[in-house]
Amino acid sequence: GLVAHALGIHRAMAWGVDTICSSVISQMHAAASLIAAGQADHVLCVVSAAYSRVTDPGSSSTIQEADMAGAMVVARRPGCRMDFAWRVDGRLHGAIRLAWDVPTGTAPRAWWQQSREKLLIRFDPELQTRVMGEIAKHARTVCDEALARAEMRLDDIQVFLSHQPFVWYREFIADLLGLRDDIVFDTFEEYGNVNSASIATALHHARKAGRLEKGTQALVCSSTRRRRASG
Repeated sequence: GLVAHALGIHRAMAWGVDTICSSVISQMHAAASLIAAGQADHVLCVVSAAYSRVTDPGSSSTIQEADMAGAMVVARRPGCRMDFAWRVDGRLHGAIRLAWDVPTGTAPRAWWQQSREKLLIRFDPELQTRVMGEIAKHARTVCDEALARAEMRLDDIQVFLSHQPFVWYREFIADLLGLRDDIVFDTFEEYGNVNSASIATALHHARKAGRLEKGTQALVCSSTRRRRASG
């Protein structure tokens, strides 16, 4: 609603669609469904990540995380289509959580000193191991299903974009799906992990680089380790 107000948009729906790393794909799916149902002609999708507010400054992973915002407009175009496939496992919802805690390496405080607690991202080591172990199975499944629904084969894909949580993820996902290296496009080297905005960032730069044009056959994939809040 705040974004719509700032843009002077009043005669429209304003929804919060947030699935963390997969937010861009979720928003595309919602937008495409609205358009296909005749409920909208153009849908403005906005994503943002503000990692700097919740990262642990004492953790080594902080150096690869950044803030970013992106926006895109989804509309009908003759001859174009989008097909989707999903998998969800609610058992792993606690793999990431937001918790009030002191940053790693913080010196103990005297009782009269102000608390240094802040809202930080925390990971459950056991669940994280399960999540990372199952990404390979689920990524292959959803990509195969999406291609089947689009009546396409992997060899038809001209550019592949995915969420980019780690520096090694590009090679991992390419090997997993059997992708040619020349079709994989990412922006991790430039921006690091920008979470929910990573796919939007990759889409923007792939278009600027001439890799994503009218008629380009693209495959987009993301995995989400859902975040929960705790007091």
